[in-house]
Amino acid sequence: MKRTIQALQAMQRAICRWKETGPDSSCLVDVQKYVKSIDWKTRFLHHHCDLLSDVRWDDLSGLSNPKEEDAKDAVEIRFGNRREGHLIRVRTGETGRLLMLIAFDGVVAACVNAADTFGHLLNLVYKLGFEEFEANLPKVAKEIPLGSPLGVVLHEEPGIDAVSILRKLRGECQHADISEVMLEGYGGGIEPMVNRKWCPGATDNIRVSDYTASAKARTLQLLSNAAAAVADAPEAATAPRS
Repeated sequence: MKRTIQALQAMQRAICRWKETGPDSSCLVDVQKYVKSIDWKTRFLHHHCDLLSDVRWDDLSGLSNPKEEDAKDAVEIRFGNRREGHLIRVRTGETGRLLMLIAFDGVVAACVNAADTFGHLLNLVYKLGFEEFEANLPKVAKEIPLGSPLGVVLHEEPGIDAVSILRKLRGECQHADISEVMLEGYGGGIEPMVNRKWCPGATDNIRVSDYTASAKARTLQLLSNAAAAVADAPEAATAPRS
């Protein structure tokens, strides 16, 4: 996460040097806004991934439901890392289940939203012509020449494919039954699995902590690489190489 933020800040400085004396220097205010927004989204992503990787599934499985008499003592779940995080006390199995679903949905949303905010930034800086909230990263990538420094990054591994599947998954989490995506297993102390249909190339379902860690890593790598391509020479980042 730190590497990504540093890359975005370096990109912002490079864009400022390029644009600050030109006729469209007013865009620099929005560039700063977008970089700060991505910073917040990556922090959100980091905390939710930590929650899913650190939770003790055995403890959650032992919690009762509200109508049961043999209520177990509350389970503490850490939200965030050990230095910055805080503990959440969970008293029922249903609350624990909802918290895990919220964290999973939060990871997917943060990945997609961070990428789209980067798309908004590119649309603004390079005047690609999209309305602001239509400038998602996959759309923007289609307007970037394949042979340009930025185009190479967006279309090579991990590339926009890293967020395209997550965009579809985001829609599924919003509008369908999330329990068909995150297959529950912690009723017996087993970590939930993500349906393999959302895991390109996978032959089996994937543990939710592994899936979200991979989604986080691929999204941050894409943002870092794209920001570095712009920072290196912002005026030439979309120009095909000769």
